[in-house]
Amino acid sequence: MTMAKKTDTDVYRVVRLTASNIKRLEAVDITPPDDVVVVAGKNAQGKTSLLDAITYALAGKRALPAEPMRRGEHRAEVVVDLGDIIVKRIFEATGTRLEVTGKDGARFQSPQAVLDGLVGQLTFDPLAFTRLDNKNRAETLRQLVGLDTTALDAKHERIYNQRRDTNRQAKEHAALLGAMLPIDKEAGQVEVSSTGVLARIDAAAAANNGIEEAKGVYRELETDLAAQKTVEENFAERVRELEQALKAGRDALGKRRNDIKAAEAISAKAKAEAERQEPTDLGPLHKELRNLEDRNERVRANVARSNVEKRFDTAEKQAQKFTDDIAAIHAEKVELLAAAKWPIAGLGIDDRGVTYNGTEWSECSSAEQLRVAMAIGLAANPKLRILLIRDGSLLDDEGMAAVRELAKQHQAQVWLERVSPDGQATVIIEDGKVAEPEPEPEPEPEPEPEKGR
Repeated sequence: MTMAKKTDTDVYRVVRLTASNIKRLEAVDITPPDDVVVVAGKNAQGKTSLLDAITYALAGKRALPAEPMRRGEHRAEVVVDLGDIIVKRIFEATGTRLEVTGKDGARFQSPQAVLDGLVGQLTFDPLAFTRLDNKNRAETLRQLVGLDTTALDAKHERIYNQRRDTNRQAKEHAALLGAMLPIDKEAGQVEVSSTGVLARIDAAAAANNGIEEAKGVYRELETDLAAQKTVEENFAERVRELEQALKAGRDALGKRRNDIKAAEAISAKAKAEAERQEPTDLGPLHKELRNLEDRNERVRANVARSNVEKRFDTAEKQAQKFTDDIAAIHAEKVELLAAAKWPIAGLGIDDRGVTYNGTEWSECSSAEQLRVAMAIGLAANPKLRILLIRDGSLLDDEGMAAVRELAKQHQAQVWLERVSPDGQATVIIEDGKVAEPEPEPEPEPEPEPEKGR
């Protein structure tokens, strides 16, 4: 079998479309007469199925639904004639197969590879693009121009979250600083040990206890001396009464007097020693200890404030670093955006989403949005110049005129679905088939002027 060669044709459009048993379609055969093919009709008649048939034929298995065939049928077929090549996709109960042939009838050996070289985002719908949210609209545009900022966006999000957490910590440190006393320079930040003062207090207390014990001994000796004097007086009395015991009494008296003198000497020495020593006043030492604790309390406050100040400074510096990193990421993204090949001049992406001539997408006029969306759709399919618009009923007369103008300007073919005929229909679908357009009513003849007047 002769195999066709790849064609070098610049652009492709649908020259003829035939489809049978595709979803709601029974059988259609359409030769587009214009750049804009308006598929009109009531709901559930097969309008969407007609646009789907083009998608099924050209986009491949990735676009096929679970049930592409008309209910109750066992075979369906779509043939799209693109001029230099003809694409046929056949659906049967056992599966689907694809045939791509040249206009001379020769088959391509790898039909899917041929389509892959032609078809970009065939299903790109300009109106659907305009209704996307900012995030998905920007992502669609990034994919189209090959602008992959995934890594930069992830890095930006990570650093942004880190900066947010660091700023929160800095605010917490600042709140703590606001509740703290200022640094006491006199106290410094090194605590003084109270061990020395406590040891001196203990030593003084022990000395005081010794003095009290000495005074107790002295008082005991005085008591004992007084008792011995009483005994001496009693002995003298007895000497006077008992002369027969005079000698013995005198000996005893002499001995007792010697003992008394020794006791008096010891007592006098103890008294002099006790009176010579003065107890230490503990008041100044306790005051010194209180002052020391007060100073150390201020030292601890100084250290605590210094630590918070350090953490605050560290958090501020880290937050600034994160800000600088975010700025660097933004600059890198700006370079990538500047180097991207945009489908239309003035198009761009920033933190707000898609922009046109520096204006945020939502602030652009409907005409500007449609112009940009169609340019994007055509850029998505640089060789296959076909756009499918499924909500064409949303376009007013001005929008329809803009579609026709842009299609002609870009040598594009737009298949556009509208709910009911409105005088602009190219194809009317009724019950899965192409309906004959109703003939326009003939104008009524103007009345002839009456004679004689």
